[in-house]
Amino acid sequence: MEAIPPERPASLKSFACRIIRNLALNALKAQNRQKRSAILEELDECIPADMPDYESTEIGHLIDCFLESLPKLDALVFVRRYFYSEQVKKIAAVTGLSALKADF
Repeated sequence: MEAIPPERPASLKSFACRIIRNLALNALKAQNRQKRSAILEELDECIPADMPDYESTEIGHLIDCFLESLPKLDALVFVRRYFYSEQVKKIAAVTGLSALKADF
């Protein structure tokens, strides 16, 4: 970590706060990275291995069609889980579903 300033900081308190803030942001980024990784692994089980490659616009269109085919509540649960990476317990609390029903 290269946090040592080239010259003495005017305020040791603000310098220490900046270091602590950066450490907290790095920890938050790492936590979010782990959460995204877990969700991608979860989705990986649903995608067939022989699925052809698509452009991102095509994938977006396919997802839109899929979500439109679902009941409104199921589409909401899907988006909250896989787009916003929300925990199943939180989705269940917001939607009034049980945790088992909120888990796709």
